[in-house]
Amino acid sequence: MTTIGLPSTTSEPRTGARRPGQTATDRTDVQLPVLDPRILDDLGTELSSQACAVRFAELFGEMLPQRIRSVEDALAARDEDAAVVALLSLKASASMVGALRLVEASSSALELLDEPSAHPALALRLQRLGTEFQSALGGIIR
Repeated sequence: MTTIGLPSTTSEPRTGARRPGQTATDRTDVQLPVLDPRILDDLGTELSSQACAVRFAELFGEMLPQRIRSVEDALAARDEDAAVVALLSLKASASMVGALRLVEASSSALELLDEPSAHPALALRLQRLGTEFQSALGGIIR
């Protein structure tokens, strides 16, 4: 049976101090967990199966690169409707598995859709957070 461990999955201590060169967005990324295993546990309870919750999270991780590519493609094409759909899809599924940094990044991206100069940084942030999520998930599933 697959189990979910409950260690802290934040990669740095929760502090309000800004490091040199760190943006407010970067600080938010540090303050939120990459993956909140309590949310996965809650999903397992709702589904009456921890194994199903874990499998859902694994599928989310497998599909994450394509979801992020969909956001990137929509931003590059300046297709606001497609970007909204892709970001809302990413945000909803990330919230179900406890990928809190991805939830916050998706929300931030939605607010910056009308600022094309911000799009490259948004795409890079989503890529970085996606990689962090996949590593965190691998670390708690045994």
